[in-house]
Amino acid sequence: MQHVPDMGIFEGTSPQLYLTHSINHLNRGLYRVAGQFIAWSLLHGGPGCPVFHPVVYNMMCDAQGTSEEKLKIRDVTDEEVVQNLQMISDSTTQEDMAALWKTLANGQRAEDARKFSVQKWPTKTTLFSASCSSTCFMVHCARLHFGRSSVHQGFESSFDLILSRARCKAAIDQLQEGLGSVGGLWDLCKAQSRPYKKLFVAGISSPLTYMGMKKLFTINWVDDVDRRVEKEEEEDTVYCWEQFLRQSERGECSMVIGEDGAAATSVIGLNHVLRFVSGADVVPPTGFHKQLEISFFTPVQGRRNFPTSSTCGLELHLPRGISDLEIFKRDMMEAILGSPGFGKI
Repeated sequence: MQHVPDMGIFEGTSPQLYLTHSINHLNRGLYRVAGQFIAWSLLHGGPGCPVFHPVVYNMMCDAQGTSEEKLKIRDVTDEEVVQNLQMISDSTTQEDMAALWKTLANGQRAEDARKFSVQKWPTKTTLFSASCSSTCFMVHCARLHFGRSSVHQGFESSFDLILSRARCKAAIDQLQEGLGSVGGLWDLCKAQSRPYKKLFVAGISSPLTYMGMKKLFTINWVDDVDRRVEKEEEEDTVYCWEQFLRQSERGECSMVIGEDGAAATSVIGLNHVLRFVSGADVVPPTGFHKQLEISFFTPVQGRRNFPTSSTCGLELHLPRGISDLEIFKRDMMEAILGSPGFGKI
């Protein structure tokens, strides 16, 4: 599931994305496949795919969003279009818009220029349409005319309509088809759009915290009263583990790694730790089927003893007797970054 956002079907500014318009992806059925992946993940207790922009999700569900759930200029990825949109948004007078209209219309094909010329005077809505058509946005609002008192409202409405509805309609239809083909999931989501929203929309679920992570785990302490030394060693390791979680929450766990002769710094967050243990970087909507477990093993002298995990068993195996936080942190980060199949469910 982690790799669905990397399939090339999304664009926009992370973490709130909208679907890209790609004939190639449509012909290959990638949006349908992505919908099936998401549905299978949810139906098996997985994390879903909370990366969608709320405007896109509301449109998919035919639901009304809040006043804050609007597409912003920063959501557009084309730099030329961003510059045009910013100029349009900053214009304050009819003279400003007339000058921009002439500038943008000069760059249009004759057919498009004739369409836009039906306006008696240019509004922010039609200017927005002109700026977007140069980058193949499917403009359906060129003939909309808003009075001066509603220019800003019209600009925002057209922004949502062009970017999420007109441009992404075919992709969204195919995605919904994929979601509905697995257990009829999309019918449930559409009927109850509000509670299902956090499964699709970015920024709704609560972020991971140190205390939240700590509550996810149960510790399998040695229970033999004659093994007091081992129990003390386990307590040393758990102390380092908890300090590691605290530092991960604060963004203080980083490691410089080399790739193809170049050095890069990787920052380990709580989501990476959870992914290392469970395969999911967020807690699934219905929770895990059991508590995550911490078990211990006796380290072999004379060699490095990396922590290991079993994502199927939801188990983390830590070496006993690690009392040096820096050593624990180093080995834990290397285990997370270097594990085979890191981050894959």
